[in-house]
Amino acid sequence: MAESKKMKTKRILRIELAKLLMAKNINQITVTELTERADIHRSTFYGNFEDINELHRHLEDFVIDALGQMNSQIGNFQTFTVFTEVLERNKLIYNNLVKFVIDNPEIGRWFFTQNAGLSTLDRLNKFFCEKYTNLFCEVYNINGSQEGLQEYIFFGHIGGLELVRKWCSQEIMMSKEDIVQLSSEVLTNWEQLVVRKFAP
Repeated sequence: MAESKKMKTKRILRIELAKLLMAKNINQITVTELTERADIHRSTFYGNFEDINELHRHLEDFVIDALGQMNSQIGNFQTFTVFTEVLERNKLIYNNLVKFVIDNPEIGRWFFTQNAGLSTLDRLNKFFCEKYTNLFCEVYNINGSQEGLQEYIFFGHIGGLELVRKWCSQEIMMSKEDIVQLSSEVLTNWEQLVVRKFAP
């Protein structure tokens, strides 16, 4: 489907805002500066967004929604408990993360190099934890309300996401395939630990 003019405008504004956020805080960015970089008239900006903060929320929503759609296939792995099958499921998660960064380089760099801000990263962590916890508890017949389970899941995902962050900022020099493999192995090994601790 062809990209509409409105969709193109929002895409350009997302990209230019992400670039600016790599260098400065949101409260230092003006509509004038953004629209000049994007080569878009101020009236066009205000026809789409109330202010910079609304565009920032839109940028966050774009990332979370895109990753949510990409990882909708995770439910197909509901019965997979053998290590190699779990590894394949987790490779799908991290392959989608890395694909998002490659397909959206400016936004990906902003989002995964700690320039996104704590609120945005918290949303990403919450998104993965909620999605993963539901699947995890269903697969292994684990009571999701057990004390400590959420913390284990949170920190398990932090490890894999940190590897992706370091890869995005070029602190880790690896191929796409290698970073996906490493992140997936970290999450899979952690998952086996949590199963031993919390499964009935």
